[in-house]
Formats: sequence, structure tokens, C-alpha cells
Amino acid sequence: MFESYKKKIKSFNTESSNLFLKQEKKKKIILPVWPDGPTCLQYRWTCFRNRLNRCFMLFLSSQLEAFHQAADNVKNLKERPNKDELSVLYGLYKQATVGDINMDRPGFPDFKGRGKWDAWNAKKGLSQEEAMASYISFVEEMIQKYGM
Repeated sequence: MFESYKKKIKSFNTESSNLFLKQEKKKKIILPVWPDGPTCLQYRWTCFRNRLNRCFMLFLSSQLEAFHQAADNVKNLKERPNKDELSVLYGLYKQATVGDINMDRPGFPDFKGRGKWDAWNAKKGLSQEEAMASYISFVEEMIQKYGM
């Protein structure tokens, strides 16, 4: 009984290794190729997914650099923006760096904190990438309006 299983296992191992050697000589495949072939498809999917991730990370890194450049440019404006523009800038900056608001609204005597909280809460639900893009475009408008 056990010998029949041993023969099947042995024949399977020799068949799969022979198949692997034949494939290796023809196409120089590094991964083992099984008789049913899912490994090749999984490998191709993994390569495609990794390539996609690298492209997305390059896009994010370029957007992140533009975002940090815009944050530096805001500090060098010739005139100080008004309170409404500053609150929009603050809300977009916090949404882009932290995400959705994660704290309670400050109490009554803290008017500045309440204003900041309201500006950040107004941008709730906006993704961080969208907030970065909005922040960059808003800073460009501020540069055109006030100069650098």
C-alpha cells in the first residue's frame, strides 16, 4: 500500500523535475514550473502588482515633494493672507498630513483652537492625496494673488 504511494510520489517528482529542466533550457525560467502552471501566473501577477506599486509610489513621492515645496512657498509670501484663506490652508494642510480629524472640539475660551478645528473639520472625508492636490493649487493661487 505504501509502496504504491511512494512510486506515485517518485514518478511525480521526476516528471516535474524533468519538466522544469526542459523549461529551464528553453526559456531560462528561474521559478519552478509545476504541471498545472499556477506559479507562472502568480509570478506574473506579482510582477505586475509590484510595477504598479512602484509607479504609484513615484507619483506620490513627486506629489509629496510638490506639497512640501508649496508649504515652504506659503511662508515666503509678500503679504499675509486673510483669516479665511489661512483657515482653508490650515484645514487642507492638516487633512493632507494627518487625515480626518481625530480630536474633540476645543472648549469655549479657546477661540483660535475652535477656528482651527472648524477649518480642519470642514475638510473631513477628503482623501490625503486630494487634500495635497487642493493645497498645492490653493497655494499657487495665493502666490499669484500676493506674490513671493
